Amino acid sequence: MLAKNIYTKILYIAYFFFSWGIGFTVYSNSKVIETISGSQSGIGIVYGVSAALSLILSTWVTPHLITFLGNRKTVALAIILGLLSLIGISYTDNILMVAISFILFFASQILISFSFDVFFEHNTLNKNEARARGLVISLQHIGRMLGPMLAAIITIKSGLQAPYKITFILFLITGVFLYLATIKFKDKSYVPVSFLRSLKIIIKRPNVWKPLTSVLLLHVFYALMVAFVPIYLSDVQGIPDKSLGILFTIMLIPFVVLGYPIGKKLDTGVSGRRAAQYGLIIMTIATFVFPLMHTKSLIVWGIILVVSRIGAIILETAGEGIFFRSIKEEETELLGIMRDMQPVGYFIASLVAVVTLSIGSIEHIFYAIGVILTIGIIMTYKRKLYDENK
Repeated sequence: MLAKNIYTKILYIAYFFFSWGIGFTVYSNSKVIETISGSQSGIGIVYGVSAALSLILSTWVTPHLITFLGNRKTVALAIILGLLSLIGISYTDNILMVAISFILFFASQILISFSFDVFFEHNTLNKNEARARGLVISLQHIGRMLGPMLAAIITIKSGLQAPYKITFILFLITGVFLYLATIKFKDKSYVPVSFLRSLKIIIKRPNVWKPLTSVLLLHVFYALMVAFVPIYLSDVQGIPDKSLGILFTIMLIPFVVLGYPIGKKLDTGVSGRRAAQYGLIIMTIATFVFPLMHTKSLIVWGIILVVSRIGAIILETAGEGIFFRSIKEEETELLGIMRDMQPVGYFIASLVAVVTLSIGSIEHIFYAIGVILTIGIIMTYKRKLYDENK
């Protein structure tokens, strides 16, 4: 069994609604930021600042909050922060306030995800870790798959800020289910560890830092896809918003269909190292293909996006499965480092984007990120990212 009791099943439901809420906004964010900032560089700046703040919160703030308040109160504060930021995005026209609200909204997502990881680690049997992570990833992307198409329709009818009002409601529902799922949850004895000490611990544990490398590369890729692919397909390729909603829904199908089966295969002895390598290669090829294509064909772009996500789900399930199998629930500092890979990845991608746009065009961002992923492939084969028995 993957779940210890009914509370874990309710926790999965809560995670679904949280992911659905993110799905309503994840591919609208770039368009809103571009509109209020007036430039594509503004997207990179807002995402970069958001990533930096999220890194500070998850590295230095969240572990201490969990230690002193417990995980339930910490996630409650994170949800409240998310709700307040959504109000700011939905009902404010002031450029500065909207930008600040976006930054806080992104930060709240990191904090909520961190707390979910603590809850899942508490309720998951270690021997089924990869399978459990595959199920979590599938639930996450079922929610995110339901969002883009509905968000596109709502945006056309009610404006760019309308999807954020729906997300507000879904975050409220998330809070209710989280409360029910964690009624009997008891915190472990969490001991906050400094960021530098955490790094030292990780360096001494290859089974932890090696999969973290793949997680970082994955989030660099995700940052590119979330922040700049919607703008690239809309502004450069000329694909209308409603069609984008269809494309972004289709491209998430691999996450829904493949997450659990891949995790199950990894739990039965399939090499996680080799799986991660294949996933990274697929992602890299897809990234280089993006700027080479010049077509409005939804079929062509649908195939490219789906293939890229097949690579991503393989890498994500392999990396996270091995990582969570290698740590203990009370090692929140290591959970924090894993979650830090998302803001670090977004910061790297944002920095690359801002620099690239200052000397080139949006197409060149794909080449730059592709080079980073290629370096990751070389490192994977040279250093053996995972042990063979993992």
